[in-house]
Amino acid sequence: MYEVHGVEPADLFEALAGASVNVDTVIQIGSDIVFSVPDEDRADTEDALARMGGEFSEVAELGKVSVVGAGMRSHPGVAASAFGALRDLGIEPRFVSTSPIKISFFVARDEIEQAVRRLHEAFELGDAAAERQHA
Repeated sequence: MYEVHGVEPADLFEALAGASVNVDTVIQIGSDIVFSVPDEDRADTEDALARMGGEFSEVAELGKVSVVGAGMRSHPGVAASAFGALRDLGIEPRFVSTSPIKISFFVARDEIEQAVRRLHEAFELGDAAAERQHA
């Protein structure tokens, strides 16, 4: 993850595309931009950012855990269950990104496995009935 300040978004993403960086999640709040890239694109990302002249910092200690499903749009309470599951573990996401079918939580890397297991339990994905619904 990178946090960028003082750069025009179009210029930023054009520079990253020109460096063949695969941008994943993008979060923009005002003029601040946060985005994630795969680890293998790290050097190219930092080269492109350095050439842009804006301020940036790497947020390397985070990993992404996502809850994904087309039924999320028609089932109220998915966000409540997901946030509640993480709260119960004392996990505080640093960033959250959503779409109609996905909630992605950016959490400390050492909390990823614990978060995945708890979310799996919260949505009863180990239940045989859940497997039949998604088969």
